[in-house]
Amino acid sequence: MRFRILILVVVLVAVQGCSSGPEISFDDVWTCNIDAVKSDVSDFVDGIYYILLDSDADAMFKNADKLIIENDLIYIADYKSKKIIAYGMDGSVGFVLDRLGRGPGEYLEIKSFTVNDACLYILDNFNRKVFVYDSFNGQFIRSEDLDFIAWDMEALGNGGFIFAFSPMAGGRLRQPQTPGRIIVTDDEFDVESFVFNYEPKEYDVVGQQRYFSTYGDRLIYSSIFFDGFVVFDRFDAEIKDIIGIEFDNPIPAGSRNDRSVLDGNFNYMCSIPIICDNYSVIEVSTGMYVESLLYDSYTGTFFKNDDDNYFRSLYYPMSSTDGCFVCLMDFVVYKELVSGGFECAEPSVEAHLSEGNFVLAFYRMK
Repeated sequence: MRFRILILVVVLVAVQGCSSGPEISFDDVWTCNIDAVKSDVSDFVDGIYYILLDSDADAMFKNADKLIIENDLIYIADYKSKKIIAYGMDGSVGFVLDRLGRGPGEYLEIKSFTVNDACLYILDNFNRKVFVYDSFNGQFIRSEDLDFIAWDMEALGNGGFIFAFSPMAGGRLRQPQTPGRIIVTDDEFDVESFVFNYEPKEYDVVGQQRYFSTYGDRLIYSSIFFDGFVVFDRFDAEIKDIIGIEFDNPIPAGSRNDRSVLDGNFNYMCSIPIICDNYSVIEVSTGMYVESLLYDSYTGTFFKNDDDNYFRSLYYPMSSTDGCFVCLMDFVVYKELVSGGFECAEPSVEAHLSEGNFVLAFYRMK
């Protein structure tokens, strides 16, 4: 198994432009030289604890596409299976949303979902609707029409919502679309504003499974259209910071619409950053593999996992909460890590994994 991690730090400086991409004013630029990244991420991990996810037949999933921890529940979405499972913090199944169909309360797809303190919202582009369910029991409440297509969504603290859209190469929409990559709506899904406008012939050569992540009062957005990410206020979607990342080997300026860049050895972010207190985990494509990197804002230094000792190596976090990065593991991943020196879990965790079940690993950071 080859996985790597880089750690980044934030300093607020006004900078115009970055290594490649459109003209964007950055509040800070992080310089990322992958070959010079230091080891070892394990030095920043205070400990690891696990939650064993129940193996109820109705709650079985193949892929975990999005994970949200909210309301003392763990929500995991499997977009291909078109279901969402809500677990208690002890790993027990709370409820399962599995309502594919055309009847009342039924959806045709789960493109994304989000949760607030009362409701769970499913984005269904086929129906051009958002389906609303009770966030504690999964009961259907209502559906709302959407006037646009989106790839991801998050609930805001003021009752509104933020959506992400990227124009894709070869994509054709049946109806007019707002010109913004970011769309902000009110609580009834009426558009209030949009930012990061795109041109009619502008498109992204590759999409992302997720465009948003959250931590505390921060809402993070990234897309391949520039090297970096945006920090929004999670309450009202006000932009707080725009961070640029300057790679040694970026996608050349003016080439972001060219699919051939994916065949090169260029560096670009290929997933949404996950933030936890003063740490950031960012996955970067090198052309040959994906490098998972961790940034420490106290030292201003990039770090990666030690390829020779996986002691507390950080395995591709999906989320973060209360000072912890959260990673999903199965038995294959766990055994591969252990074979490289990863700290063994308790026997009950290993037994649960060996029976074909999943666990969540919570990496408590120093």
